[in-house]
Amino acid sequence: MFTWSNGYVYFSFYCDDARCRTSIGIQISKDNYTKGKIPSIATIKMSRIKSAVDEHINICTALKKKILKNDIKSIVDVILDRKDIVTSTFLDDWDSMIEQMKTGELLIRRTKKRYKPGTIDRYTDNKVRIKQFSSDKKVKLEYECIDKQWIEKWFSWSVAQKYSQNTICLITAQLRFFLSITFDRGIHENAIFKSALLYQSQEEVDAVALTEEEIKKIYDLNLKGAKARARDIFVFGCYVGLRVDDLNKINNYHLVGDHFEFFTDKSSKKVTIPLHWIAASIYHKYKGKLPVYGSRSSLRPHLSDLCSRAGISEQILIVCTKGGVTEGNYYAKHDLVSSHTMRRSFATNAVLAGIPDRQIMLVTGHTTTESFNRYVKISDEQTLQLLKSQAWFKVPQQTLVSEIDDK
Repeated sequence: MFTWSNGYVYFSFYCDDARCRTSIGIQISKDNYTKGKIPSIATIKMSRIKSAVDEHINICTALKKKILKNDIKSIVDVILDRKDIVTSTFLDDWDSMIEQMKTGELLIRRTKKRYKPGTIDRYTDNKVRIKQFSSDKKVKLEYECIDKQWIEKWFSWSVAQKYSQNTICLITAQLRFFLSITFDRGIHENAIFKSALLYQSQEEVDAVALTEEEIKKIYDLNLKGAKARARDIFVFGCYVGLRVDDLNKINNYHLVGDHFEFFTDKSSKKVTIPLHWIAASIYHKYKGKLPVYGSRSSLRPHLSDLCSRAGISEQILIVCTKGGVTEGNYYAKHDLVSSHTMRRSFATNAVLAGIPDRQIMLVTGHTTTESFNRYVKISDEQTLQLLKSQAWFKVPQQTLVSEIDDK
């Protein structure tokens, strides 16, 4: 009659028409629940619910009446004092989730850390998109209405909006998470979020990295004021490999000899970053107080212009799926540069310099080669030259000497 799921105790009973499942509002660890270490308040509630439900079942059995889900749920609601609770709407609950992310009441499940402002902004934006979908397709935003047909309409609408595959993937993942937490809290009983129907694969989208020659061209630009500051922090970022959010905290740390000891926010690890001579010259130029940008969006407007001034205009073919159609289009390289390019450039140029992946990962903070490889953007020509530089592809020196002696 009672079970544990995702941190909460649930009442669960299979009636004649459907399963009645609802949270009793008590949070407890799985280990404590399994060992029977249940808070007294929970024990009292569970006992009262069981007694009331058993009594109702006995009456139904005696009168040969069906045991119906709504009748059982009403009994549980009375015991849990839910009779006078005003039922919130789907969008109200979405707003509540966002507010809890802001206050820290709702934490990231895996890391138990607070949500970043950028992530919260995306949840806010995607609420608007889901609301627009409901209006356009004349579908209800009600938990019990979300079924296979609803989901199919969602995907077809998203494609018609010409959203990229990764945008659809993100919105769908956020919808799935929302349905999951509201289910866990007993707000609804629709477990559709567990279905494969609500999973969308992410697409590996082409991205660019700058070569050392291109970074040097940007570094050598004759600039003043805001452009010079944006140039300096961008070039600095290309040589330290930090995430944008970590780079914005660079002034919280000090140079120790010829390296930084830095605590990365995402991986919660200390990383040691040796300072490239160009990065060192920029650091000393500002006397240890580098210009920082509050968000990646405030730096990005400068980047295309900086790269354009440096003559970085190579045409790059980008393949992606948008509006349900996969196609390739050419873009000038300077238009593809973003704040993430700094980190990709560091990883790529370190690989091309012959530094082993594992050593680079100690600097970037990556924990898996799979995640690290997403940041390495090496062209076919660079791959060829890198392979040719390896000793395995070269004629041993002793062989060359023997051939000369034979002649």
